[in-house]
Amino acid sequence: MHDFPNILNIRGLGGIPAKDGSLVRAGKLMRSADLAKATEEECELLAKRYRVHTIIDLRMGFERRGAPDPVIEGVENVQVPLLPMKTIGVMREDYNWTEMLTLRWNPDDYDMRRIYEHLVDEATSDEWQTIFQVMLDNHEGAVLWHCTNGKDRTGAVAAILLSALGVRRADIIEDYLVTNRHLAQRRREILAEAEEKGAKPALTDRMGALLDARSEYLGSMFHAINRDYGGMEGFLRDICKLNAADLRQLRYLYLQ
Repeated sequence: MHDFPNILNIRGLGGIPAKDGSLVRAGKLMRSADLAKATEEECELLAKRYRVHTIIDLRMGFERRGAPDPVIEGVENVQVPLLPMKTIGVMREDYNWTEMLTLRWNPDDYDMRRIYEHLVDEATSDEWQTIFQVMLDNHEGAVLWHCTNGKDRTGAVAAILLSALGVRRADIIEDYLVTNRHLAQRRREILAEAEEKGAKPALTDRMGALLDARSEYLGSMFHAINRDYGGMEGFLRDICKLNAADLRQLRYLYLQ
């Protein structure tokens, strides 16, 4: 979206096909990185042209305090920290350079796959229920959700929501991987900064696990859902507390 040069990784989900031949409605579901650098004009565009009525902030309190969302008139901001405390030591989207350079923190593929599993464990039930209640209450306008880079927590919400709407797994993963294109410049900047601070090439290579959207990350989340809940239907029922009427309502609201 060229209207928002100061909001990274912002895009809508409109047009993604569902299994029944319908499409996700345009102008109803949006995802992004944090909004901290959004200008007044960009905030006005979100509210007026894109008709965003509700923003779901998936970040932890310390993340919000460091880069708060702007207050947008007429837009409700719902704080839903979708990150169990057990993952805080791994999920460092602010990049703790001191720990990385002293090799006390080494992100790797296993850590990232483990985070995605934690995003759908029982400890997140309240958060998932809140997210879906916002979606069910949105009868006009759009909902936008975001974390820091709009990659992991934001990607997980998109994947679960699209699953609830009956979108094929391959199309869910395709949308998830679009993030790599949107964050390519940010990735280059972070790796360049690491090199400037003295990180060795071996460490910057390993940082790629943290900076990339990889299909195996979502695969780990879906595997955990199959293992712990018997599949997506069980997760939506037992953790998100969605019944058949709720699912019909979601599809009525967000499919065409």
